[in-house]
Amino acid sequence: MVVIDTVVRLVPGVLGDPESLSEESHNDPGRLEYPQYTRPRVFRGMAVPDILLGGNHPAIARWRREQSLARSPARPEGGPEKTTLNAEEGECHEEQTDRPGGGGGA
Repeated sequence: MVVIDTVVRLVPGVLGDPESLSEESHNDPGRLEYPQYTRPRVFRGMAVPDILLGGNHPAIARWRREQSLARSPARPEGGPEKTTLNAEEGECHEEQTDRPGGGGGA
């Protein structure tokens, strides 16, 4: 089923928005995807972050990038599969790794 899903996504018109593929974690080596939430808003004591419920799309995109960086393992400089960060993501990643605990994420 994984192979079928992977191959079918490459067929033109299967995905409603081709940009959907660009957000998937496998498109950026070494980068893990942000946490995914669904209904109900609270499940087994875990609540959907308020930022995701507010409708502010730029803030949601920023939160997703921050969560992705926090969850992704740090790569040594010049190491294999080094993740390329834009300026905003680089600043965010530095903030995450400067925190106590190294910003390992959940």
